[in-house]
Amino acid sequence: METHILHIPKEHQKWWSSLQNWRKHSKGIAILAVLGTFLAATLLAVAWIWTPYNDRIVSHVSVAGTPVGDLTREAATQIITTEHPVRDSVLTIATDEDTYSTSSAWLEVTRHYDEAVNAAFAIGHTGPWHHQLRERWQSKLGTLHEVALEYAYNQEKLHTWLAAVESATFVAGEHPSAHWSGGAYNIDSGTYGQVLNREATQEKIVEALGKDATISADITVTHTPLSADGRITTEKRLDVLSDISITVTVSEDEPVVTITPAEFIPWLQLPEGFWTATMSSELADLTAHWNQEPQNAIFEQNDSGAITTFQPDEPGRQVDAEHLTNQVQEIMLSAGQSVYTQAEVETDPTIQVAVSTTPAEVQLKDTNDLGINELLGQGVSTFYHSIPNRVFNVELTSERLHATLVRPGEDFSFNQSVGEVSGRTGYKSAYVIQNGRTVLGDGGGVCQVSTTTFRAALDAGFPISRWKAHSYRVGYYEQNQPPGYDATVYAPSVDFRFTNDTEHAIVLSTEIDVPNRHLVVKIWGTSDGRTSEISDYRQWNQRPAPAPLYQDDPTLPRGTVKQVDWASPGLNTSFQYTVTNADGSERYQREFTSYFRPWQAVYLVGTGG
Repeated sequence: METHILHIPKEHQKWWSSLQNWRKHSKGIAILAVLGTFLAATLLAVAWIWTPYNDRIVSHVSVAGTPVGDLTREAATQIITTEHPVRDSVLTIATDEDTYSTSSAWLEVTRHYDEAVNAAFAIGHTGPWHHQLRERWQSKLGTLHEVALEYAYNQEKLHTWLAAVESATFVAGEHPSAHWSGGAYNIDSGTYGQVLNREATQEKIVEALGKDATISADITVTHTPLSADGRITTEKRLDVLSDISITVTVSEDEPVVTITPAEFIPWLQLPEGFWTATMSSELADLTAHWNQEPQNAIFEQNDSGAITTFQPDEPGRQVDAEHLTNQVQEIMLSAGQSVYTQAEVETDPTIQVAVSTTPAEVQLKDTNDLGINELLGQGVSTFYHSIPNRVFNVELTSERLHATLVRPGEDFSFNQSVGEVSGRTGYKSAYVIQNGRTVLGDGGGVCQVSTTTFRAALDAGFPISRWKAHSYRVGYYEQNQPPGYDATVYAPSVDFRFTNDTEHAIVLSTEIDVPNRHLVVKIWGTSDGRTSEISDYRQWNQRPAPAPLYQDDPTLPRGTVKQVDWASPGLNTSFQYTVTNADGSERYQREFTSYFRPWQAVYLVGTGG
């Protein structure tokens, strides 16, 4: 292909250049002309949309179905006031038994004319300019905007009317319930109850404002009596639950809580279910004594080295009430279902409560340099049915034993630790074993503490250097242990002793819960890894108890008979006590044997005035 080159003479080149420049400028002018035309059209359109509505409602707007577009607010208000006047009307609330009426005039019913017109005018007049422009454009294209015309009323008067209807229609009713009395359950079938649902009924009234209307009252049934079938189901359920007692425990050294049918039967919804809120609240009350704040350790000594203040650290503790409630419900639900499943029912279930703990800021190991750092062992006993003087003596003795320091290699002596037991030292008269009889004497109850200390020494693994069992079985020491785990003391001849054969000092502490008749003795020190074991427990040579013993008691009103001791057959018991070193080698072993002679029941016969 040949390429042709245009040659322009010199005398015409200037003219040619001018022509080329003109062509370039003419394209720009054309573009500007188009843009100018578009802008002018846009401005005209905006003016066409915007200008007519500066003081008027945009087109195609209705209030409650009445067109108000293109009108001023004043004109629109006049039209909708005329088209939608407030007429006198009667509103009636109806129940199955009666009707309750009032008038729109009494309720001061009116309509929100101004609010509706303002809402209509706001279309295309509020918000960002582009939002207003879009709404005005839509109105020009025929898009309909509908505005509601709401009723207004005197709320206080409406509430007064509803309260009167509520009072007239209210039926108190009673839930079906059961309670425990005289060792058996009783069922109350309950009565029907209802209440007006004011909120739902008010919604119906507001919807009916402006016209004559009868409104069906919204009634909520609150109580339904037991049906015949429901009573049968309830009786089957209660027959099973009547044989159950639930034990709740937080630790082995603290009193348990026993929940009996008298307490838990009122928690039952009938015929099925539970009153969970009531159950949770009462369980929280029953276990509140287990909740505690963290307790810092305190260890103080006087110049002679005796401990004046001893308080081991205790973590803070909070019972998980929700978990406990769920556990109790599960036991009761399982028992109730056994009616249908024929499953065996556990009559004495035990619940170990869940707790959350918070450590104390000051630990026992931080308070002393004697090696008293940790718990080595503890003993627990209960003393239910003790007379007041005996309880007093148990508490006094535990106070005297508390904070007893025993240095390495020393013998602990119970009698030396407690001191003189007599009326001169604060003890009261209570029943003691003396010369083969139960008689009033100073210090009755001291052996409760010596017995508990014996159990703590066994648990800690100390060699027992002096010990003697009671001559007959005492019920107080068998409430949480079998016979044979007691230790009697009677100064100065009978003492309980053990040896601190560790390399560090030890301290004895006591914790007494008088209302629950519960005593704990703890031994603190530094563990050398030893462990103790009780094995081969035996009972033999049981003999019947003699006839009951009746004793005069001038502190009781004449004619009163009160049992203070229970018949106990004679019995021999023994157990092996083995202490093992940390390396598994045997440290020592001993057999403890008790010979309890038969004992009769003891009754106090009042001789007082």
